Amino acid sequence: MVARISKADLFATQQLLVVALVALPLLTDQGYRPLDAIDPARTGHMVLLIGGVSSVGFVASRLLGAGRGLVVTGVVGGMVSSTAVPLAAATSACACCA
Repeated sequence: MVARISKADLFATQQLLVVALVALPLLTDQGYRPLDAIDPARTGHMVLLIGGVSSVGFVASRLLGAGRGLVVTGVVGGMVSSTAVPLAAATSACACCA
């Protein structure tokens, strides 16, 4: 399994860890004016959530194959967020086509 991990996979994992452990704690939990419409902490949590669902889908597809990995991604993502699943699926579909 370790031999199949590419440098790009390792770099993506490191990026997700940096967002989770470094960037997210630095974000404020106060909205920006006007109307306090943008909350940096909530935006950071959503970025981390979508990245996490995408990572789970990637690992599941590597371990279980493309078909079963997609099912696992849908189930796990559906339990967490109905918004994160389509975004993660669209991202992986664009990556497959390019």
